Amino acid sequence: MKTRFVVLTFALLALLVLTTPSGMTPVSAQSTGTISNVTLTPANAPAEAPTGVCDNTVPTQWPTNGHYYLAVCAPNRINWQNAQTAAVARGGYLATTTSAAENTLVFGLVNFPEFWYTDAYGSSIGPWLGGYQTAGSAPAAGWKWVTDEPWSYTNWTSGEPNDWNGNNEDRAHFKGSAGAWNDVPSAFTTKGYIIEWDTDLSVDSVTPVQVLDGQPLVWFKPTAVKAVIRKTGASAVNNVSARLFYDSSFYTTFYVADAANINAQNVLSATNTIYPLNFAPTEVTKTIYFFDDALAPTNSTYQATVTVDYLGAIAETDETNNLTVSPVVNAHITNWPSLTALDRNLAVQYLRGDWG
Repeated sequence: MKTRFVVLTFALLALLVLTTPSGMTPVSAQSTGTISNVTLTPANAPAEAPTGVCDNTVPTQWPTNGHYYLAVCAPNRINWQNAQTAAVARGGYLATTTSAAENTLVFGLVNFPEFWYTDAYGSSIGPWLGGYQTAGSAPAAGWKWVTDEPWSYTNWTSGEPNDWNGNNEDRAHFKGSAGAWNDVPSAFTTKGYIIEWDTDLSVDSVTPVQVLDGQPLVWFKPTAVKAVIRKTGASAVNNVSARLFYDSSFYTTFYVADAANINAQNVLSATNTIYPLNFAPTEVTKTIYFFDDALAPTNSTYQATVTVDYLGAIAETDETNNLTVSPVVNAHITNWPSLTALDRNLAVQYLRGDWG
């Protein structure tokens, strides 16, 4: 479906108006918030050594899958659901160790006394993992990862899982040495957990848009630049930054084409400062629009570049695919009749034919 817009007689009538033209990388993270609070550190910058493992806010990237992992201490202990909720609030999830190599990596992050305690039976109790069991299952059946990855690799302690003493033990955590697992009830508490992030962001396409999407561009006519942003991975990400580069200038204000950001008049209503670019765990692509008087063509060809996460605020599995350049588009000169005083107040309001 084509994108239409309507010419209005007075610019003040529009909510959204364009007037006629005039390897392994260390990262650091805050201790609260979403994954958007994780900021990349230049690769050649020395990492700041934490004063202790519980002070560490530097996720570790595993080159094998590109994912990031962070061990979090809980000195006052935490149950599984609260740990998973905290991980999701930071844009990740409780770690899913789907192979022996990944399990070894994750266990190495928590193999410190601060993450462990000894229970009344002399067992060493370690942090939470992202494994849980569906209700009503036999002790060894119905186990799943929070990401729905295949449950194939396991590393249970000898005799586990067993629903010990008739308890419904439906959550997984580290126990003992060598990264072994144990099953415990959901109300059980541990002294830590591991967050995993698997996000990657990229730009599918960059397209200049004028009167009708796909029609030839005309010099000096109000122009929008449409970009389709893609997220992969099971993590949610919030406050994603995006930047347009055109004709030697940068633009960082854009509109997210979500249904919730389109008003009753089918107008995109709020910029990213009010309605940010957010992705829920299951959302894959979103469309954004850049609007500015200076985006109108003034040359015979038109080309724009969009970079997602240009602030480097999101720990991604691939930091090299965030930029996409539009194809070179021809722009045509049109002779316009002389403008009257009223004509000079004409403006363009983009209305939704298909904002997607």
